[in-house]
Amino acid sequence: MLELLDLTHSGTTIAASIGLLAAIAGTRGRQLQWGHSALTAADDSTASIRVMNRGPAPYAPRPAIRDVLVASPAPAHRPPQVEAEAPKIDAVIVPRRDTITPLDNAIRTASAAGAPLVVLDSPDGMAATSADSVELRAALTSGTAVRLTLPEAWNPAATLSTSNHGSSDRHRDTPAKRNAGMLLAKAAGWRHVLFMDDDIDLLGSDHLDATRQALAGRGSATPPQIAAWAFVDAHDRSVVGHACATAGMPTVSLIGAGAMAIDCRSAVSFFPALYNEDLLFAVTSATLGGVGITPVGTSLRQRARRVGTFTSPSLAVRQEFGELLATGLMEADLGSEGLHIQTQVGFWRHVVSERSALLVQLAVRLRAGRHAAAARCVAEAAACHTPELPARLAGYTTQLIRDHETWQTMLERPVQTLGKHAEPWLKALETNVPG
Repeated sequence: MLELLDLTHSGTTIAASIGLLAAIAGTRGRQLQWGHSALTAADDSTASIRVMNRGPAPYAPRPAIRDVLVASPAPAHRPPQVEAEAPKIDAVIVPRRDTITPLDNAIRTASAAGAPLVVLDSPDGMAATSADSVELRAALTSGTAVRLTLPEAWNPAATLSTSNHGSSDRHRDTPAKRNAGMLLAKAAGWRHVLFMDDDIDLLGSDHLDATRQALAGRGSATPPQIAAWAFVDAHDRSVVGHACATAGMPTVSLIGAGAMAIDCRSAVSFFPALYNEDLLFAVTSATLGGVGITPVGTSLRQRARRVGTFTSPSLAVRQEFGELLATGLMEADLGSEGLHIQTQVGFWRHVVSERSALLVQLAVRLRAGRHAAAARCVAEAAACHTPELPARLAGYTTQLIRDHETWQTMLERPVQTLGKHAEPWLKALETNVPG
């Protein structure tokens, strides 16, 4: 029997007494399962899920960073009035994943924001100019957009210890593009930039006004440095996240970097080369950098991209370390403790135990529902929970803390950090994008 909490939104704290998260179920869409699981005899015929609360788990500090990552639904209509001091968006940065997905929405979003569009592409072999849409070609020609190409296997954060960790994800270059975009924004002197993925809805005037109001603080004494959206339909969940959805488990929406505005003057962190990099960016920015975060809303949608979700159990295995890490780090205290508890092996033993219990019972439920492929993926993810995994998670967290401090130094000298790429990129901005 797997015990989960049926979530409701009440004030700023959601399920504050529940303890550790039971599972992370997605990337940018951030569909999350909360709960404190208890494993009893499984009923293979029904694989039922019961709603219960067993109280707090050991070590769980409160309030936790997870409480500021949850996005409540936002109205689709225009905010009453944009405050005069609401900041301007200086640039829209898109870390493009492929040339198949059109950038029309990003082009229109940048136009609505009155800001240049910066497209960060993979090496030329993966992002051939012949695949550009008519709209992108027109934007590039008119100077409202510029395309910059990252060299193959290049990451401005490659010198950080977490980039060389054994669990690093070397199958995607999205974290590298986001890091490069952050450094480019600093080098260009931009104050507020909007990171936008290539597969989400248009951020129209209403969304942009809401984002700017969020950055202005909406009357709060201390305006946040990060304002981000979640999505009403997260197609880009993790494999286990899709399995949770297939099993009908309840979810809430967490913010991600798919639509995230950042104050470049703040002590933001870097995007690790790991699955869930945007959640880890938000957690470390808030806990280690003291950066304020505001969820704007959940009215954005994401295009379906993945085909054959449960055809690759190995993908679920590759994602599992990042899933576990985000699960535990989101329990970090927003106060003075920071990530101190998360450097302790005992803390991660409990996280792994909770996650293992959930995965085992999820696989049982999926098999009972005749979802064999999904059950196999979940079982493979559970099988990678080796005895040394808690120590690896604790060690990674220790490295993450050190790397955050190193990254602050790198942000202070963005041109030097970008190295030989800084001059041509800045020249491309100066030449192709009107000031």
